[in-house]
Amino acid sequence: AFGEMTRLTNPLIGGIGSIVSDQIRTGRSLLSSFQNAAVMGREFAMIGRIADAPVSVTDRIARIRAPFLSAKEHLESISRSMEAVDTLVLPQSIATAVEMMRQRLPYATALFERFSHILSPLPMMLGEERPMRYLVLLQNDSESRPTGGFIGSVAVVDVRHGRITQSFVPAGGSYELQGSLQTNIQSPLPMQHVNARWEFQDANWSPDFPTSAKKLLWFWDESGGPTVDGVIAM
Repeated sequence: AFGEMTRLTNPLIGGIGSIVSDQIRTGRSLLSSFQNAAVMGREFAMIGRIADAPVSVTDRIARIRAPFLSAKEHLESISRSMEAVDTLVLPQSIATAVEMMRQRLPYATALFERFSHILSPLPMMLGEERPMRYLVLLQNDSESRPTGGFIGSVAVVDVRHGRITQSFVPAGGSYELQGSLQTNIQSPLPMQHVNARWEFQDANWSPDFPTSAKKLLWFWDESGGPTVDGVIAM
């Protein structure tokens, strides 16, 4: 009789033990997520204080690097912990909240990843080491072009320590370069139906922005424009 009872109860005990074990692992994973979220909150509070500090923009960016990277690491830890959570052993309301969090985490992680890629070069781009000059393209999105719109106007903008020190906007917009271009370049075949000569205002022909930016810089230089460090499209 005892043997029969053991045979019947052992699977039940094992099942209960498994459920309790799953609950413990899930509880630990949730606790780890809460702890990492608390640290992230502390890091963001620090970033907020730095953002209000009376220093240059480039100094602020340099100072937020450490807390931002720390917050990024803790977000990655949260993602790992949330993946280990077994929603089947949770109350429905908590399980729903966990699933919503899991859906949002990839988006948040992608934002952190994108910003971390520009965080290092950003001070240099904003003129921390030396003044930077940019050719800014003001694109009209009501006239479709591969990089976002027709380049109706341009501006030359000088930046130092994260602040615009001076800017120049040619009155004639992008067409002002037409008379200065000494080289006659045949436009890409589909464009030849509109304009056989390739000029600056149509140089954003490639949907790959770096490719179009290089072509725009070539036209800009060939037209006698001032030397610039990069191209920005708006």
